[in-house]
Amino acid sequence: CVDEGYHNPFTESTEQKSECVAVQVHSGGDRSYKKKPVVEYVSENYDKDKILWLGTDKDFKVDYGVNHCGELSFVQALGAVSTSKSFVGFPSVLLYWALWHEMPCYVFTDHQGRDDLRIHDEWKKLLIYDK
Repeated sequence: CVDEGYHNPFTESTEQKSECVAVQVHSGGDRSYKKKPVVEYVSENYDKDKILWLGTDKDFKVDYGVNHCGELSFVQALGAVSTSKSFVGFPSVLLYWALWHEMPCYVFTDHQGRDDLRIHDEWKKLLIYDK
């Protein structure tokens, strides 16, 4: 008996993809909707009915999409990201999880800019950076 999970882990995704866009509203420090135009970017570039807002900031309020801020556990947030069609956010575990799931990502850069060493070469084609 060959254990494919041992030799070839995570090669098949069993999750159904939705048409939603997972949007991270903050990731600590200056990586926040309070410092970067996250809400404005999303409203100008995506269908407002397809947005899932994610984060721990219970004070985040927006008048469109589904606001899960302050509601989901970390594992639930990872699940929401992995089943979305794309991701908007900051350099963070959620971004790397989205990239691992090979979805297009729009990134609001932090102090590392485009030189984040955690971004694998094969993921770079999935990224669009802010200005």
